[in-house]
Amino acid sequence: MLQIKKGKATRRYERIAAAIGAVLVIVVGFNTMRAESAQTREQLGNTIDYVKEQCTTYTRYNAAAVTKSLMRIMDNAQQVNRNIGYEGSAVDEERLRFYAQEQRLTGIILLDTDGSVQCEYNGDLLNFLTLQEYIERDTVLNVVRYPQKTYASRIDLPDGSYVDISAYGRTDVPGVIVAYYHTTAEYARNYTLTIQGSLAGYNTRDDGVIVVANGDRIIASNDEKLVDTKVEDSRILQQIKSNLSSAAVGHFKCDGSIYFGGLDRSRDYYIYAYVSDRMVATDMVKNMMAALIIYLVMLTAIQMFRRRSAREYLAERDRREREFREQLMESAEKAEQANRAKTEFLQRMSHDIRTPINGIRGMIEIANYYKDDPDKQTECRKKIWDASGLLLELVNEVLDMGKLESGEIMLEEREFDLKELLDSVGMVVDKQARERGITIITDGYPVEHRCLLGSPLHLRRLLMNIISNAVKYNRVGGEIRLGCCEKPSADPETAQIEFTCADTGIGMSEEFQKHVFEPFAQERNTARSEYGGTGLGMPIAKSLAEKMGGTLSFVSRQGVGTTFTLSLPFRICHAPEKRNKPKRLLQTSSIAGLHVLVAEDNKMNMEIVEFVLNVEEAFIIKAVNGEEAVRIFADSRPGEIDAILMDVMMPVMDGLEATRRIRAMKRPDARTIPIIAMTANAFAEDRQRAFAAGMDMHIAKPLEGSEMVETLERFVKSSRK
Repeated sequence: MLQIKKGKATRRYERIAAAIGAVLVIVVGFNTMRAESAQTREQLGNTIDYVKEQCTTYTRYNAAAVTKSLMRIMDNAQQVNRNIGYEGSAVDEERLRFYAQEQRLTGIILLDTDGSVQCEYNGDLLNFLTLQEYIERDTVLNVVRYPQKTYASRIDLPDGSYVDISAYGRTDVPGVIVAYYHTTAEYARNYTLTIQGSLAGYNTRDDGVIVVANGDRIIASNDEKLVDTKVEDSRILQQIKSNLSSAAVGHFKCDGSIYFGGLDRSRDYYIYAYVSDRMVATDMVKNMMAALIIYLVMLTAIQMFRRRSAREYLAERDRREREFREQLMESAEKAEQANRAKTEFLQRMSHDIRTPINGIRGMIEIANYYKDDPDKQTECRKKIWDASGLLLELVNEVLDMGKLESGEIMLEEREFDLKELLDSVGMVVDKQARERGITIITDGYPVEHRCLLGSPLHLRRLLMNIISNAVKYNRVGGEIRLGCCEKPSADPETAQIEFTCADTGIGMSEEFQKHVFEPFAQERNTARSEYGGTGLGMPIAKSLAEKMGGTLSFVSRQGVGTTFTLSLPFRICHAPEKRNKPKRLLQTSSIAGLHVLVAEDNKMNMEIVEFVLNVEEAFIIKAVNGEEAVRIFADSRPGEIDAILMDVMMPVMDGLEATRRIRAMKRPDARTIPIIAMTANAFAEDRQRAFAAGMDMHIAKPLEGSEMVETLERFVKSSRK
């Protein structure tokens, strides 16, 4: 009887075990299918986003390359004009050949005022007869009437090559200098960034089919059979286009099969991606078999455990549980490593950005409560100003760090006076130091070469980061010693300048010195609230120093102080140095009575500018975009508008295009009216683009009223001379 009961219990156990196994296999298969579907959706979405980003990069890169090439050919044409002016004698083909080789040009053509060829040299089969059908003749001859105007254009030839051409008015005699450089078709194919190249590495089996279309024509795909065909020729792409919304990944059916697909659009292209669901389910059977095998192994283990003592079974179970927890923790650690840097960044930024914002909002509430107390209002305004300055500093440092990491920082190459730059930096930090009772001591900066060529904007930022830290982390009543000397250089045309900054501050521990140049690194958790730092100053300084070809090192003892040593190379400028330049007497700026055209699409920014101009008793003419600003200026009488404040990023027409159109107008004040950029784009390359468009000055937001008034007064007076 007992044996029968055991047999029934065994069969019941086996049936239960079999049912559990079947359910387990089904559940594993179902969850695997769901997980793989979700993974496929995510993968397709990421692929589409990446290809979209690559398409945007492709467009921007090639546009930037064309711009740089045209700027170079413009400089070449101007240099040829200067060379001809220096020589003074008649120019023949041999002389043009010499100029072309010197400037690395394919050819040079000299035209008279009627467009007839006076002399030309060409280094290949291209000549004026070959190029004249592509050249805008009226535009080229227009530079004769306006010698300072330069015409430049890229001409795409039928064989796949292209020609960069520039026309410049001759200054020695009336006529035009046409310089051009011919890039062969083979070079253009091999060294031009293409969208098809961005799809390299994607295969149709693992990544699905990826298609980039320009309108209805397919221009790139990892399935080469689809390249140069039309979207309407593919039933699958037609189904995606008609059934899936933009920037979405989902299921769809086509010819009896089920696919995962997605569609998104960049500025110029449509990006499609799809994969068959049969490829998605490849791991489902494997996982189901693996689950079944694991389940059978577990059943065997359970049978063994049942034959053992309860103590042994519990010990084995505890051991397995510990192993499982360790494996789970290890897997979780690996999964989080990829997002750890991003998480830390968001956490730090959440704190660092919210802190000044909280201060600003809190001070506004206090000011509203004490609205009849002038002293309290003044105190609140000062604290709001300080908090907004901290927020601006944080944003600038984060943007600088991002620019440096992506390699987008553009260094300048212009003349500057080292002594004047160091004095200007000293004036800024001296105020901060005096507020804390810190004494700044200098050695007078004894250097042999003061006039240098380099990027003074970035040098000033680098020195400010180092010296501001010396002030910030110093003791009350401490000292800062600043030094600057010139070290021997192997190159006689290069000056090796060494800057030192030694403080009597809190110093750094030996352990923290290993991490001082890491982003957001601070020795104590309370450093942000105690000293107001962001942890980005030193990484930015280190990256800038290396980008400028120099080094940044330090020596520090905790509780004693820190000494930073910055060594940078600069090309020597042989222009006469301007020593003992007289200081300008303090004067009160006045723009009263001026008529200023302001192009600004942001209502709050317009209100700020209007307030500043009204206080100075100037008249304001408002425009909400570049197109309206161009129309208002065109409709005004010459001299009616004294200056233009132009925002750069605006709807309908941006400020750069509006400036170019105003400068191109045929009226006496179009070339002389001061146009001042008023924009939040504050990097060096943004200023260069503004100046290239024809603007006279660049003022970065947030706006300083005194700077705006002083700039307007200076440029209006200069334009009237």
